[in-house]
Amino acid sequence: MTDDEPLAPLPAAGADVLRDLAAAQVVTLAELSAAGVILLFVANFLRPLVYAHVNGLQVLGAELPLPAARATPMRLLERWAELAFSASALATTFMIGRYRDNGPRVGVCLLPFAPPPDATVLTAFQRRRSLSLGATFAWCTLASMAGTALADPIARALVGVAAFCGPVTYTADALHESELLHPVFRVGATVVASMVGMRPITYDLGTVGYWLAQDANHQLLLRHALEDRVAAGEALLEGWAERIRPPPQELLDLVRVQLPDMLAEDLLGLPFSPIYVPPVTAYLPRMPAQLSATAPHCVRSAMELLEEPARRRAHVWLTRALDQLVCIEEHPPEYEGCELLRPPPLVLGQEALAPWARGRVWDLTFERAPCAVLLDVTLPIETHLNLPFLRKRLAGYPDQNLVSSLLEGIRFEADVELQTVLVPHLISLPKGFTSVRNELYRLQTLGWYRFFDHLPFWPIYLNGQGATARKLETRYRRTTECGGPRRPTLDGSGLRALSINEAASVRHMPAWYKHRHDPPWLKYMQERELADPLEWGMPSRRPPEIKPTLSMVMRDLSILLAAARRLEEPLYIFGDDAKDYFNQLAIASEDWWKFGVVFIHADEITAPRSAGERLFFVSERRLGFGARPSSNIAQRFSEALLHLLREDMDAAEGMLPVDARPSAERWRAARSAIRRARTDEQRAQLRLYVVHMYTDDPIMAVVGVDRALRLLRLWARLTVELGLIMAIPEKRSLGTWAPWLGVLLLAGLGLVLVPKAKLLRTVHRIDELLTDGLPFQDYRSLIGLLEHLRCVYAAAASIMYSLYLPHGSLRVRQEGPAALIRPNGFQVEQLKRHRAALINTGGAPVTVVLRRGDGVAPEHLAVKYVVSADAATDSAPPGIGGFCHGLYWYVALPLEWLVYLHITVLELLASGVGAITLAPYLRHAQRIRLQSDALATPYVLSRHRARSPMLQFAHHQLLQDPRYEAVADNAEIQHLDGDDNPFSDSVSRALWPRFQLLCRAANIQPVHVPPAPAKPSAKHDALRAAAAEQAARRAASFAAAGFGSTHNVDQLAALLQHAGDLADFGASHGTRKKNEAAWEHWEHFAALVG
Repeated sequence: MTDDEPLAPLPAAGADVLRDLAAAQVVTLAELSAAGVILLFVANFLRPLVYAHVNGLQVLGAELPLPAARATPMRLLERWAELAFSASALATTFMIGRYRDNGPRVGVCLLPFAPPPDATVLTAFQRRRSLSLGATFAWCTLASMAGTALADPIARALVGVAAFCGPVTYTADALHESELLHPVFRVGATVVASMVGMRPITYDLGTVGYWLAQDANHQLLLRHALEDRVAAGEALLEGWAERIRPPPQELLDLVRVQLPDMLAEDLLGLPFSPIYVPPVTAYLPRMPAQLSATAPHCVRSAMELLEEPARRRAHVWLTRALDQLVCIEEHPPEYEGCELLRPPPLVLGQEALAPWARGRVWDLTFERAPCAVLLDVTLPIETHLNLPFLRKRLAGYPDQNLVSSLLEGIRFEADVELQTVLVPHLISLPKGFTSVRNELYRLQTLGWYRFFDHLPFWPIYLNGQGATARKLETRYRRTTECGGPRRPTLDGSGLRALSINEAASVRHMPAWYKHRHDPPWLKYMQERELADPLEWGMPSRRPPEIKPTLSMVMRDLSILLAAARRLEEPLYIFGDDAKDYFNQLAIASEDWWKFGVVFIHADEITAPRSAGERLFFVSERRLGFGARPSSNIAQRFSEALLHLLREDMDAAEGMLPVDARPSAERWRAARSAIRRARTDEQRAQLRLYVVHMYTDDPIMAVVGVDRALRLLRLWARLTVELGLIMAIPEKRSLGTWAPWLGVLLLAGLGLVLVPKAKLLRTVHRIDELLTDGLPFQDYRSLIGLLEHLRCVYAAAASIMYSLYLPHGSLRVRQEGPAALIRPNGFQVEQLKRHRAALINTGGAPVTVVLRRGDGVAPEHLAVKYVVSADAATDSAPPGIGGFCHGLYWYVALPLEWLVYLHITVLELLASGVGAITLAPYLRHAQRIRLQSDALATPYVLSRHRARSPMLQFAHHQLLQDPRYEAVADNAEIQHLDGDDNPFSDSVSRALWPRFQLLCRAANIQPVHVPPAPAKPSAKHDALRAAAAEQAARRAASFAAAGFGSTHNVDQLAALLQHAGDLADFGASHGTRKKNEAAWEHWEHFAALVG
């Protein structure tokens, strides 16, 4: 193909944009903006190949006009795929995301195609030679594109393709060529037929393979329907067609698995999981304005409010906090010395204030006056949410406490004393220090936080900061310590300071509440039911937090899939994501003083400041992580959104004519026979959709194309009318499957899969807990995950016995999230049961959660773990590394090792060291696949045969390690092409930016695993053996040539072997060159060996 031969356009109604862009399809990648789109054709039958320009700069793509960039990119890719191949390519054409932050969107078309050798470019040399001969586009390997602008997007495309399931209706067949189909690929004037024929595959009815083929058609139906609606002007549906992707790659191993019978009669009469019932609560009143008070002078600092002793104590505490922050900033996360600088909690009560300043909350933000004034606790909230919309739609909503929080600001109902409570930062802060500071800056830029160079309120709670790891990101999630002080801490008058979390958990009457007797205050106390005497420890009246569970969603999918099968309609599922969900809810001004932070600015090289000048104070004005009521309020807000969505959807469904098909009538009759206590839940049994939302993660399933469009449109309209800020479109999911809370819900198949990376990380976390214990914050997360996943491996609730005991322990309450948890004997037994079930359960049918009374044990889906490894001798530095579902390891090799260890030996060692390193994760697995792109490695490991003495020795050393044996006993060995090994290739070459890019493209969170020290060390023993063998061989040669005539052969061998350790000796190259430095070393070491 030449640059002036674009894809030939086909006329189509309403496709003006497509026709206009047909002549502009060969574009330079670097010239495309965020409005651009590119399409990479990938052929993956024999080896991964990408159709690209041999100059490494140009691709098939287009720069779209802005309106078209929103509405037509997916349709454009489909047109190109159909023109180049056939309509069958549409099912495997999809978007994999955006190339860089402001770059074009990248589409992939996966083809069942094997180009002939004369149309293939395998190496960089061959690519450059083809370019010099005038060639343009060709089928290229990733290796041939090394060093070009296209290398990264091609690598990302190959990883994206590898993550998804390709066509399952054809397979390559080289034995019956005359009977097979040979598909043709056509671009411009270039027509290429596949050199390998395709044989159609048929699957038994009810198998995964059969329904995968049906799902592919169902996804196309939905995508085309979305494209038509967007083309007709429905802006609310823009971008959703691009989120339809092929199913996950794990299904390729399951195509022959028989699925449950979804036409079984008992599925018709199963009720949906219970729908959330909002509690009936009273509207929460705002706190009345403070009684007036006048300062004797213009107060410009909180220190002017304090008596001298309190002023000194506050100054000392802030100085120590500053010293600790500076220490954390200057030292690596693993340095523990900064903990010694951590100040203890400090509480200053009303006795610390000057008499005229007591009994009030002072506002020193100077946002409303040039001097300190009383905090106005009646201020209206500043919010981007549509309050009139919420006020109207939620006027009759039972949970009026929530409604008041949305309309007038979040109040935590944490009734605390008028005390300044200074809480030190958490010990987790060092590992995420930069992330925490950047997050504070980001929220301040959005106007949700306010920064001050002085204390903004008095009294004030300065809550400690911590950090927890995020999925798929190197930055950490910021958390706030609202549970401090953890131990009893008193002010000068003897009053104990309550943490925000403790105060929010109990009904408490602070002493200062009793000092006001004005009518507005008495009315407020009456409405909050605080006027009557309260006993200490009475629980808060906040409604309980009720979240949907995975088992609830699996039950509902079972019912909807049964309906879809009977109605002969597709079942779709989709998810969305709100950005900064907690932070979108504003805090009422009466609680501002309870949420402060002290931190330090990053030092500016151009304008350096003293440490004291870098200290700043944060006033949090939005809901955040750390406060106990936060999750409760956010979950109730989510349920209110779903309440509105169900109202809208039921109203829209009610306007449609009743489905008169006999199958629909039978389904309605069966569903109407279900008896529920509440009328609304009775009506819900006739719905052909379900909606759930776990805090900010909604998941919705719906039967039928039109109904799916209806639900999707109403959800989008609701978020727009509300003013909710949604995350980037790449975080959406749509089609016959979707990820949700760490699992893959394959609604069209009726399966749930647990990603292997999550299984391995969870099993290893259990091992860490059993061996060394875990901090409580990590223990709590692990137990929550086990509770979440146990329905997949059909474990009864008894498997959780005793595992929740640490959650309520006194030691955890006192020590906080850092409290070390070590399991007792019973807990160890329970954790081992979880581990055994997890490691070998890759998923299950959604019906596994149903108690059907047939006595049949639920079937689980077996899981196979793939471990790849690679060695690189042409990188700087050389290295070996490996990858296994997000886990990776790496060892840099000294350059002088390459003299002794051939690449085939290094490849073998890479596979062996990978097995040893990952043994703690894989030792309980029953099915493992070891992969290597070196031909000798699978041969040696599988057949236990090697000709090379060094391969024999290296293999022998591996076999001596019990960790290798534990993995190898359950492993099969596979050879793969180098381009099929992008993760390990990137690791072994230390190409970390590309590795991170590949992980993001595959939706993987990389976790570094330090290489375990082998006993004995296989690579070091192999090196010593190789050095000794080569030294003996060369010594004999040198002696025969007359070199070193004063030494015998054994002495020469010892010299050469020792000389290999000297950097300036050049790994014995000096001996070959017979230079003066080499002979000096000879003479020096001659004395050592006599």
